[in-house]
Amino acid sequence: MFFKKKTTDPNAPKVKKPLWKRILKWSGITFLLLFVFVLIAPFLFRDKIFALIKEQINNNLHGKFECEDYSLTLISTFPNFTMELKKVSLTGEKEFEGVKLIDAETIIVSVDLYSVLWGDQIDIREVGLKNTDLNVIVLENGKANYDIAKSDSTKVAEGVDTSETKFALKVRSYYLENTNITYDDRAGDMYARIVNLNHHGEGDFTQDEFDFKTTTTADTLDFIYGGVPYMKNTKVDSKFDFAMDMKNSKYTFMPDDYVKLNELELGFDGFVAMPSSDIDMDINFATVKTEFKNIYSLVPAIYTADYNSIKFGGKAEVKGKLSGVYSEKSMPGFNVDLLVENGSFQYPGLPKSATGIYVKGNVNSKGDPSMDDIVVDIPTLKSNLGGNQLEAFLHLAHPMTDPAIKAGLKANFNLATLKDVVPVSSGTVLTGLIDSDVQIDGRMSSIDKGEYEKFKAEGSIVAKELVYNDTSMGYPTNIKIMDFRFNPQYLELASFDATVDKTQLLANGKIDNYLAYFLKGETLKGTFNVSSPELDFGSLMGSSEETVAAQPAPAADPVPATATSESYVFEVPKNIDFVLSSNFGKVRYPNYAGKPEIVLDNVGGNIIMREGVMSLDKLHLNTLEGSVMMNGVYDSRNPLEPLVDFDFDISNMDIKKASETFNTIEKLAPIASKCTGKFSTKMKFNTHLNNKMEPLYNTMNGNGTLSTKSIYIEGFAPLNKLAEKLKISKLSKQNIQDVNLNYTFKDGRVFVDPYDIKVNNYKTTIAGSTGFDQTLDYKMDMAIPRSEFGAAANETLNGLMAKANAKAGTTIEVGDIVNVRATITGTVTDPKIETDLKSQTQDLKNEIKEQVKEKVEEKIEEVKEDVKAKASAEAEKIMKDAEAKAAQIRAEAKKAADKVREESKTAGEKLVAEAGNNPLKKAAAEKTAQKMNKEAEDKAQKLEKEADEKAQKVLDEARAQADKLK
Repeated sequence: MFFKKKTTDPNAPKVKKPLWKRILKWSGITFLLLFVFVLIAPFLFRDKIFALIKEQINNNLHGKFECEDYSLTLISTFPNFTMELKKVSLTGEKEFEGVKLIDAETIIVSVDLYSVLWGDQIDIREVGLKNTDLNVIVLENGKANYDIAKSDSTKVAEGVDTSETKFALKVRSYYLENTNITYDDRAGDMYARIVNLNHHGEGDFTQDEFDFKTTTTADTLDFIYGGVPYMKNTKVDSKFDFAMDMKNSKYTFMPDDYVKLNELELGFDGFVAMPSSDIDMDINFATVKTEFKNIYSLVPAIYTADYNSIKFGGKAEVKGKLSGVYSEKSMPGFNVDLLVENGSFQYPGLPKSATGIYVKGNVNSKGDPSMDDIVVDIPTLKSNLGGNQLEAFLHLAHPMTDPAIKAGLKANFNLATLKDVVPVSSGTVLTGLIDSDVQIDGRMSSIDKGEYEKFKAEGSIVAKELVYNDTSMGYPTNIKIMDFRFNPQYLELASFDATVDKTQLLANGKIDNYLAYFLKGETLKGTFNVSSPELDFGSLMGSSEETVAAQPAPAADPVPATATSESYVFEVPKNIDFVLSSNFGKVRYPNYAGKPEIVLDNVGGNIIMREGVMSLDKLHLNTLEGSVMMNGVYDSRNPLEPLVDFDFDISNMDIKKASETFNTIEKLAPIASKCTGKFSTKMKFNTHLNNKMEPLYNTMNGNGTLSTKSIYIEGFAPLNKLAEKLKISKLSKQNIQDVNLNYTFKDGRVFVDPYDIKVNNYKTTIAGSTGFDQTLDYKMDMAIPRSEFGAAANETLNGLMAKANAKAGTTIEVGDIVNVRATITGTVTDPKIETDLKSQTQDLKNEIKEQVKEKVEEKIEEVKEDVKAKASAEAEKIMKDAEAKAAQIRAEAKKAADKVREESKTAGEKLVAEAGNNPLKKAAAEKTAQKMNKEAEDKAQKLEKEADEKAQKVLDEARAQADKLK
């Protein structure tokens, strides 16, 4: 009654469920399937997508791609796949082996699901890099580490399919988060470093016309060009939006585009078009704000935490225009104006201010491809720094062909008063006077032609009693006098007298082509005399312990050095050609690893620094009780591994002190630390250096000779072991006389040619090698008297002799001398000694044969010796006559050569004297005299060379005749 009975009749008509229930049911099923797909899709497609990424990278790029981990998700980013790559790097090869172009903590790629499954384009919705280092390097030969795309020919060689594919990528958005970028362009002499860059860009690049929007910030930007730091720790903020016309390749700035460098904000408008290989542009920029404080914020020392507390005044404006076509045959014209009017600043708490800052400048070009129409015009530049006046002007035209310059500088500074205008740190001392008044006016062609009267260059820059010290230095720098004087021919350093801590430096000289260097970029040439009573590098650099502690461990990866690399390599400037005549009474240099400081006395000679290479010419010095003469070069053109190539002539140096002082000697000859005595050596060697200026021993090659009159050796482990092995204790302590040996180092070892010495009066021949890793490989052949051996050893030798006599039918006894060969291997501290006493049996047999043979040959030798003596006497007479004749030829040639030199010198001095006090005539006469002396020297050397060749020929012919008689 209350419940309707459920029918069980199979033929009864089915009752349809309501539509809403059916929709709900199938929607639920669909959603469930979709949810399951979303759950399992990352696992289904994870490896497929990552394999696709690796395949595309390896097929198209040179280098090593690495990724520690990766993940794929769909749920949180549906309907997009999001792949996250962890610890991603792309490392270069060949020249850039070990250099990471990209080193990213995280790379995130979000891809449209539909495009992955069914599309012919991979639709990348967003790409992001987080916590990334980008390292771009361009070598001096123009090779760049970002040029990693494989050519079609390379792909074919590697079996990669190069046929056209429908696969394509389209990106809608990208970002860089916390990215550091280093750009080191050595070919263009340009360096940039950006720290903590955050950048975002978005736009639909599949459309013909769209808006491309970007924002950028960076904590710091450093930019160096041509060695000049244009930006240092500059904060960056920019917004650039472009109206993109892809069909016409035209990109137009949108309203409110700007870049902000510290507080200087520049607004931009205009366009850039690239319809072909030419680039057409019309760009305008100008300061958004015209306060002096904004442009002054670019000074690194000014833009600090207390910048906003400085009181600024005055106006400043920067504006410019870049218009025209850039191509192989044309350049866009440009015009840039800088104007500062009545600028001033005053720091809080300081009594004086900087006032009257005026700058008016313009740089312009109409677009001459040669860039010779560039004009730099700065008619006004002046300031008053608390009573310290500065005025300057500059006009430069035709910079590429015949620079015309008109410039002036007038300044009068009392440095002690600058602390009233600009704050200095506590403990800083700055005093002294600087006066300058320089005028330059003329064209470079006048200098090139020697028409110095047509070029005005006069004045001086003089610094007196200049003292600087601060807490970070720990010692004062005192420039008593520094006097530069200008004239058209050269810039003269008339006087320089400075004391840095305990070191006094004295110098004078001149720079010959300072104008050509400034105007045409030529190599700067000069000659200087430099001297010091005592040059103490230790006081300038800190103690050796401090120096060592400050040095970083060598880099594990062979990464090419960049401008930020930690390195102690001294790089010789490539744009100078200086000849320094040096004379130092004493030079002190700190040493490493607890070794005593290096003290050099009476250092003198010529030091030539030319285009990245420093040459030492007849540099002489005394140290460690001996004297050193050296010639050679230090080549820093490759600062990663500088090269040295030196000749040394060392005489009577204390061998133990040398080992204690120089780590290289300890490596080359570990026995030296156990020796007492003096040595002399003539050595030629070359090697590369590491970033601490230490030799890379595996690259060292060279040879030399070494001699000692007397040395005493005690405590050397290999000799101690040898003494123990032979049961002859006196071998562990040795007096060795008259050592003369030849050595060669290559392949990481020092090879010693066989040489004869007496070890405790034992005739000994030694040969072998020592590795720079302190491994040993030597043979010692020793002739030891039987009396030195113990009773057991002598009984063994007598038994061997008895057996040999019985077999040969002789009655010969063992001689008084026993030949022993010792093989020394292992290392310096753990040597291995083997003695070949078993070979004595064969030696005894050979001795019996030799004694029988000697009896037969004895009479023959008596006749031979008589004939040989007569022939030798005749040969000696021939050689003495030839040597006398050769000496006469050389003496006559030297006399003639000296006469040529003296006549030239006399004629030159006469020319200079006739020039009187006229500076131009005197300069011309000196130049002519120098030329005459050079020509005379060449002629004299030719006479001496020809005579030497003639004398040598006489000797060679005599030697050949004498050899026939022997």
